[in-house]
Amino acid sequence: NFTPRPGSYPYAYQLIEQIARLNQGEYLERTGYKVEKREATDFCIGAAVYPDATDKSERIEFFKQKVFAGAEFAITQMLCDADSYSEFLDRSARAGLDTPVLPGARILNSKAQAQRMAQRFGFSLPKKLLNSLPDDPKGNEQQIIDCFLNLIADLKKAGAPGIHLFVLSDIELSCQALKQLKIPAKT
Repeated sequence: NFTPRPGSYPYAYQLIEQIARLNQGEYLERTGYKVEKREATDFCIGAAVYPDATDKSERIEFFKQKVFAGAEFAITQMLCDADSYSEFLDRSARAGLDTPVLPGARILNSKAQAQRMAQRFGFSLPKKLLNSLPDDPKGNEQQIIDCFLNLIADLKKAGAPGIHLFVLSDIELSCQALKQLKIPAKT
């Protein structure tokens, strides 16, 4: 039940349109403020997408609106299911969208934390992932990192052009996981 302030946007695609217009050199007119020189900006515009949103039709329709408004790439909500991500990419392709979509992931350090995060952020939590997490994070750091790296590998197999890493309170584990990622050598 979000209610925007007067004069602001109720939808993300409207802000994307405004930024795209700035890239064309079109500025908003503001009362009492005069812009002498209107140079085009050069913003790369990203958008949020929600592969696990409750309404499946809205998942793609909202993404489509954002792309048509000027989004050049997207980052998903936090997700832990490569199948959900893959399905979203397939549905996007069928809708004619070829915009790159980075999956957003984070390290989950226990079964209880994974369940809390899935509930709070509304993403699906596969049993395979849940069963691979420890009950207690203490002393199980490598198991936690391996679980995360397996998710990343599954997302890459599903077509991820890269990964957006959400880091909340798990800075040390995130740094350790990043060090263990195998980055292919450039030839």
